Amino acid sequence: MRAPRGQHLVVLARRAEPGAAKTRLIPLLGPRGAARLHAELLAGTLEAARRFARRAGRSAELRLTGTPSDGPWAPRGWRHATGEQGPGDLGARLGRALEAAFARGARRVLAIGSDCPDLGPRHLEAAARALDGADLVLGPARDGGYWLLGLRRPVPALWTGMPWGGGDLLARTLAVARAAGLRVARLEALGDLDTPADLSAWARGRLAPGPAPPWLSVVLPTLNEEEELAAALLSALREPGIEVVVADGGSRDRTPDIARALGARVVEESASRGRQLNAGARAARAATLLFLHADTRLPPGYGRRLRRVLGWRGTAAGAFELGIDGPGLALRLVETGVALRSRLLGRPYGDQALFLAAATLRAAGGFPDLPRLEDVGLLRRLAPLGAVRLARGRVRTSDRRWRRHGVWRTTLAHQRLLLGR
Repeated sequence: MRAPRGQHLVVLARRAEPGAAKTRLIPLLGPRGAARLHAELLAGTLEAARRFARRAGRSAELRLTGTPSDGPWAPRGWRHATGEQGPGDLGARLGRALEAAFARGARRVLAIGSDCPDLGPRHLEAAARALDGADLVLGPARDGGYWLLGLRRPVPALWTGMPWGGGDLLARTLAVARAAGLRVARLEALGDLDTPADLSAWARGRLAPGPAPPWLSVVLPTLNEEEELAAALLSALREPGIEVVVADGGSRDRTPDIARALGARVVEESASRGRQLNAGARAARAATLLFLHADTRLPPGYGRRLRRVLGWRGTAAGAFELGIDGPGLALRLVETGVALRSRLLGRPYGDQALFLAAATLRAAGGFPDLPRLEDVGLLRRLAPLGAVRLARGRVRTSDRRWRRHGVWRTTLAHQRLLLGR
């Protein structure tokens, strides 16, 4: 493992194993849905860590626990060190990671988990600044624990015999720090997402309050999407002041319950994606609409990027670049081909999160009433109204349809349809 630099960040996380990740959310989301949500939380954490570590004199590493697998535990683009946490309770694993970083040359070490959806680079920057005048930095969690611990030297008493998972962890840690004579700095309190109540409370805090009109309506068509929906909604709700409308086509699983738990309005429509999207658009209150597939996650900062594209003259609609979950050269080639077609021809896939003004959608006559390929039909209707342009940033969409039908067979079928053949 590469030697740490002066300021070193350790991310401690569990692999996204169905049945082992986010177990207290399984009653609401199911084993796979809870694991997908966990993977999305980790992706956001690693993006914050990556941005923090790109400054000179900083480094980062990811330490994992759980059964090794090829699951979606880290997003593409993570180029820093990765290792195992090893055996023992959380205290043993945390202490081992911190002591190893100091032993390899780090002068200051920060450690975080992956459960805070609001964690961003600014929080890590604040922790680094706080260590200038403190021996110990703590980021309090609202459940009585902490989301960050930062040190200038190892203090084993901070992780030995602590009540991990209890509501008095922060208080016990502060008591140990006082006894050791440590100068302590405290950061902004953040919330973890561990229980259905946590998830609902966090979502309510992100949505546009009361009667205030949202600036953006995110519309999702769904049909039996309990495994994917929570992660998609989490990615959307990282942008505050929005509303979410789920247009459900008669799901027989927990899809409507999950949508409502995360504060979405659910409208019911027959199982035709074009019809569902139009129903969601009619129910939406914002002047700007974004259409998100339930197996797709939006990139960080998508709101700022969306507004920039729609502000360009002659733009009818926009979309994001396509990223496909899953390994393999074939999928990377698909992404490259989609990027070229989207930029040169203005014909992105629907799972690239199409966005446009509600007035533009009305002028185009809405989505065609089709069970599939409604995105192709909308792009044709938008052609006389302006260009369809790409925003910076990648959505991350499931590779399930490429797995189901084969990469090249699926891709060729899409190309024929998009080219109108």
